[in-house]
Amino acid sequence: MSARPLRVAIDCRVMLYRKAGIANYTRRLTQALAALDAADLQLCVLLDRRDRDIGWLPPAHHAAEPVALPAELAGRQLGWPIDVLHSPDFITCRGAFAKVITIHDLYFHEHPEVLDAAGARYYGRIEWSARQVD
Repeated sequence: MSARPLRVAIDCRVMLYRKAGIANYTRRLTQALAALDAADLQLCVLLDRRDRDIGWLPPAHHAAEPVALPAELAGRQLGWPIDVLHSPDFITCRGAFAKVITIHDLYFHEHPEVLDAAGARYYGRIEWSARQVD
């Protein structure tokens, strides 16, 4: 009897409002993981529910996979439990799963004047997020 595949969710919600930098990294990472064709990996792509730019998504392996869940992460069930959440845009969330973040740079930490109020609130959570990751 084989173990179930590792279920990895990638938070691609940044793709709605950013089309370069982190979005390119996230797109390529997602495509590379999907190309592994590993039986021991199940990939879930989390999109902003308003995002209609999904042509870059890797092909689905079965009918339920095309866009696993275009849902907000916090407080929602994914339909199946995830084992790992990767948040490429610095910030993770609470949950009973392993967490991975990518911190691309901290320029705005040294130069807070480059952020508007919303950006300052969002990126102000990096230290908390870094303490939550596995």
